[in-house]
Amino acid sequence: MKMCTQFCSKHHNSALEAVCTTCNALCCLVCAITDHKGHSVKEIGDTMNNIHEKMRPIMKKVEQNTYNIKQNLKIGEDVDKEMNIMFQRCKRNLNISFMGVVRGSRDRQNELFADVDKVLNENVKLLEQQVHDIEDEINFTIRGSEMITDIFEEYSPAQMAGIGGLVQKLIDEIQTIPEDLPIEPLPTKRVTFESKAEKQFYAAGKNFGNLKISEIKMSLMPKDPKEIDFESDEEEDLLPIDNSELTKIVKEQMAAVAT
Repeated sequence: MKMCTQFCSKHHNSALEAVCTTCNALCCLVCAITDHKGHSVKEIGDTMNNIHEKMRPIMKKVEQNTYNIKQNLKIGEDVDKEMNIMFQRCKRNLNISFMGVVRGSRDRQNELFADVDKVLNENVKLLEQQVHDIEDEINFTIRGSEMITDIFEEYSPAQMAGIGGLVQKLIDEIQTIPEDLPIEPLPTKRVTFESKAEKQFYAAGKNFGNLKISEIKMSLMPKDPKEIDFESDEEEDLLPIDNSELTKIVKEQMAAVAT
């Protein structure tokens, strides 16, 4: 870095080439043997070399710290990324479990619907059979009445005397109601549904599942800090980040959640 030459304010043609360590001030060579006579005066080049020597380890430490901070930042970003993945998977598994409960409830609902439909169909068949039997008896009675009417109209009293027994039997059958004919409505099945109370639903929801929380020690410091020669002209990449232990822990937890 090229430095600009400064001149003495008292001797305008004289450059500031010396440093008075007694007065802690820059001075020209003329001032050094006049105003600063008897003081500790050194050439500015020697003083700068001394300053550079003192600053060298400080700058190296600063550069090393800057490098480590960049490493820590990269490790922190990786830790944050893996934690986000862990929690997103946890939420996904929670959602899958909840949807399983919803599907299970829906399946149970369909089962109850099927049971209700089964009972309904049994009742319908029972009532249809009852109606069919009654209709058959009504039709038999109507046909028998019509037959008796036709006999009385077509046959003479003498002929009626010959078939009187058959006619009387037919009349008795028409007037007699079969004992097995269901005159009164047959007993049918009734269906009611008793739902769980709201408190029971709430209690079941509270017991839906639990989160298992465990502590993981995470360090943002590199395991093996590398000493870097910052005076070298070679460009080096950042240190490789070792997150194998963290990755192992995360994978174990993911496997536990999946099972």
